Amino acid sequence: MLNSTPALSSASNAPRLRGVSFLYERPRPRWYAVLMLTLYVKTGCPFCHKVLDTGEELGISFEEKNIADDAVAAELIARGGKRQVPYLVDSEKGIEMYESADIDAYLRNTYPKQ
Repeated sequence: MLNSTPALSSASNAPRLRGVSFLYERPRPRWYAVLMLTLYVKTGCPFCHKVLDTGEELGISFEEKNIADDAVAAELIARGGKRQVPYLVDSEKGIEMYESADIDAYLRNTYPKQ
């Protein structure tokens, strides 16, 4: 008998929740391969949502790392010195920063909407 369960990789039927990983790829902007932006987040964090909303507005995707995972939290502390989110890492430009307002301004200045 064939399995009638829809494929998990179907992006069209998959829910869109922030801070939750699914087994499908989100649509990426055409320059995604060039941008290497990582955003450390925590589920339910309003400051993280602010940054994610700015990224969506500008057409920017992030690699999201949720500090609910203890290994990710330890990675964040090793990287930035604090367990505070949001925390942005722009590998391409060598920039790392805390504070949603600073991240918002940085994204708007560095990657304006095209």
